[in-house]
Amino acid sequence: MGIATIEELVRASALLTTDQSRTSLISILVEQAQDISKSEVGALYAYPVETSKSNDLKMIFKRGKYDVPQAFTIDSDLIEFMEDCNEALIVHNKDSLFFKEG
Repeated sequence: MGIATIEELVRASALLTTDQSRTSLISILVEQAQDISKSEVGALYAYPVETSKSNDLKMIFKRGKYDVPQAFTIDSDLIEFMEDCNEALIVHNKDSLFFKEG
């Protein structure tokens, strides 16, 4: 990990500890992940609440000019893959097949 990456992570951590509102934390998380990864778009999807009639992961925040799906079904191959890996997903090709499911 280079010094620039470490500096970016320190800056992101500092931002996350200064503001405690849910909306601000979500915004900071997506913006910093996008900045650090140098992606052209970043989005955060949330699992449905237990009382929801929908079984979709809904986009709750997006930053960038490209379109991404508004939702993913919880039993899609993409979501199963991410749950198995227990990691976030960074896709560097905006035409990726990952977004064809949404």
